Amino acid sequence: MNSLERLGRRLSSILLTVATLMLVCIVAINAVNVTGRYVFASAIGWSEEVMQFLMIACVFFAFVEVTIDQEHIRMDVMVRLLPRPFRRLFSVLGNSILVGSCALIVAAGLPVIFKLYQFGQTSDAAEIPVFIPQLAVPIGFGISALLLLFKLRHWGDAFEACEETPNHAQK
Repeated sequence: MNSLERLGRRLSSILLTVATLMLVCIVAINAVNVTGRYVFASAIGWSEEVMQFLMIACVFFAFVEVTIDQEHIRMDVMVRLLPRPFRRLFSVLGNSILVGSCALIVAAGLPVIFKLYQFGQTSDAAEIPVFIPQLAVPIGFGISALLLLFKLRHWGDAFEACEETPNHAQK
């Protein structure tokens, strides 16, 4: 594993840890809110909004780990039946399309986030600047695209999944 891969794995691990901590915060906020609502007859007004923002960030931060580990849902039954060079070709082609899609989402999302920042829009209950939770989208997609690009640089070992050969396709 080269230094870029180690850096990518470390960054992915950090984002996954942050996502995990956010999930713990969601559970804690929800528990406090339920207790307040049913025991003290007083709910926290901003809790739902903050939990939604945290959940959005969790999804896009964990997206990096899923991308690096090649764990996205995909229909690859036919591809796995192909000879190894064609599997590699389809893997690299599919991941190149994913990089392009991620880059497109980042390119389309950043101007919107910049406008939200300029307008100074805040959320209704928690009064959080709306651009902050929205940043999770380009962060997750941008880092995923960069790490996939690093991985695509190495055609031969681009994706471990390409090396798996089903028993009935080894003939």
